[in-house]
Amino acid sequence: MLYFITEYVIISIEVMDMYSNEFEKCFADFLDRHEYDEAENALFAMVRIAFSAGWQAAGGAPPQSERIYELLPPCPSSVSRKPER
Repeated sequence: MLYFITEYVIISIEVMDMYSNEFEKCFADFLDRHEYDEAENALFAMVRIAFSAGWQAAGGAPPQSERIYELLPPCPSSVSRKPER
């Protein structure tokens, strides 16, 4: 990791090793698999739960249950109207 100190901030730049084209192709193929998506979702959920625990421990309000969506009955005018041909 490289660090640059400016007048106001420290900037860090991560230097990554270069791998072969074969490695990069295989890694890209791995990222495209559904197993990776499942693992990424699990990691995200763990980080979110840990953050929420810290948030609440610091006095933050716990999350509130809310409806994600609500099904509405059909509009009366759309029920009686037949499609035009």
